[in-house]
Amino acid sequence: MTIFLRISQCFENNLESQRWHSDLLRKMTLEIEGVRPSAVASQDFPALHELLMFRHFRRNYFELADDWDRLDFLVKKVRQLHPGLGQSLDRFERFLRDLG
Repeated sequence: MTIFLRISQCFENNLESQRWHSDLLRKMTLEIEGVRPSAVASQDFPALHELLMFRHFRRNYFELADDWDRLDFLVKKVRQLHPGLGQSLDRFERFLRDLG
C-alpha cells in the first residue's frame, strides 16, 4: 500500500478519510488522462480488495482462530495476482522514468 499512497500523494493527493485504503486502491485502477496511467489493472481490483479486507479484519480481530480454508483461498489469490500486478507496476515505473 505504501507505493500506492506515494503515487496518490504525488499525482492527486485526494483520499476520503473514511475507508481511505479502499479509496486508494480504487484510485490506483484509474488512468488520469494527461496525468498518469493506472497503477493497477482494473481486473486485479477485486482480488486486491479481498486481501485488503482480510488485512483489516486480521488487524482488528487478531484473537480469533485462523480459518485455514480462507487463508488457502487468499494464498491462491496472491499467486494469481502476482504476475499481473508486477506487470502493472513495471509499466508504471516505465511511465515514471519517461517523465524524468
